[in-house]
Amino acid sequence: SALLHNDFSTVDSVCAASRLTSPAHPSWLLPPGRMAPPVSGQLGVDDSKVSMGLRVVGKTIGRHPRKWACSWCTLFLIITIAGLSTREQFGGSKPMLNPLSFPRQWSVQGGETEKTIIQIEARADLDDLWSKPHSITMFVPKDENTKDLATGPIFAEIYGLFEKLADLKVVVNNKTYTFHDVCDRGVLPDLPATLVPPMGTPILPCGVISPMMCFSEAGAINHPTYQELDARMGDNLGTVVPGAKSYSTRPSFRELSDEGIKAELATLRNPNLANMEPGVSRGCHGWNGAFTYYVDLWGGKPVWGPNNTLLSLGSMRFLTYFDGSARIMYRLQVTKPELAVEEDITEAVRQMSGAWNQIAKDYGEATKYVEVVDLEDLDRYTSEKLDNEMENGNGGAFFASVLLMIIFCTIMLASCAHPLASRALLGVTGLIMVLVAEV
Repeated sequence: SALLHNDFSTVDSVCAASRLTSPAHPSWLLPPGRMAPPVSGQLGVDDSKVSMGLRVVGKTIGRHPRKWACSWCTLFLIITIAGLSTREQFGGSKPMLNPLSFPRQWSVQGGETEKTIIQIEARADLDDLWSKPHSITMFVPKDENTKDLATGPIFAEIYGLFEKLADLKVVVNNKTYTFHDVCDRGVLPDLPATLVPPMGTPILPCGVISPMMCFSEAGAINHPTYQELDARMGDNLGTVVPGAKSYSTRPSFRELSDEGIKAELATLRNPNLANMEPGVSRGCHGWNGAFTYYVDLWGGKPVWGPNNTLLSLGSMRFLTYFDGSARIMYRLQVTKPELAVEEDITEAVRQMSGAWNQIAKDYGEATKYVEVVDLEDLDRYTSEKLDNEMENGNGGAFFASVLLMIIFCTIMLASCAHPLASRALLGVTGLIMVLVAEV
């Protein structure tokens, strides 16, 4: 009635009375089923000192929301531009990312953990001379309905890539390094026929963990000198090369049925392991009887039946090991002294790992049954590539993404209609904290 007669004094009186007698949260303003919180007095009376301080900040910002938003956005852009201008991508001298290793970044400065990490990193160059980088080549079905890779056609397709290992070669400083020069095949030096008549020491097989090792076809990647000796000696190969297991007398997967392939893959090579789980007791011999490559090393999602029979194999992989530069240099110094240069060997191993990665990628694009993925050594090569990609990122895209985040936070959190309910300042402040931490 007072509103109809423009009696605003009466309206003010009614509103004042209602504030004294009505709860701060009328039930008709609350969602269904939610009870109003208890109120012991006027708003802010029971605030703690922290709440009172925050309330003052909120009121101050709420009186001029646009000015505060523009001020913070301007400060954000100043910090962003100033920080990025010091980075290499924008003409500065500093790297975009923290140059410290990830473990060291997360260690306590001056603590024992940091000291240990520094000691380990100081030995990294020495470890690189002796450690053995490896590539992991993985195979999974292209057709999601294919549950078994241990079949003749699929083995033939995977073998098409496997046999390419023998042809790997790279040129470094006009020197040609072959796969057998740099693969992991022991520390003993190669000796010529003049020292070890009548044919010198054979070039021993390379360290490759693969289901192919169960079959005679695996011998095709061995050096010709070893292939000739293997074919001539057969099961007596161990009398010439201690512990060696002949490849020439192993069955051919091309002559076996699918069930025969699975049976060979699941053969118990060491009777002493008969009571252990099949995944860690059954598999293939390496070139030496001391090496047994169990199913869990190269197979994924195996399904085992009664009497430890292999029913299916969902995925496969093989691991190709290269040798440490110092060991390769020692091994080549008699028969190929021109190749025994540490820096050249290190570069040759790097290039050969990359070449194999590209060969696997190209091969996988033309396969019918399996997807092929090759992962270079994580610590030696893959991590370095990831760091380089992050260091040489697209600066324009980075700046645009930062700007879009600011706009997104402002649109989603700002409230011009209810400035005190706005959270834009909180969002932009969070972005500034992240940016300062990164820069």
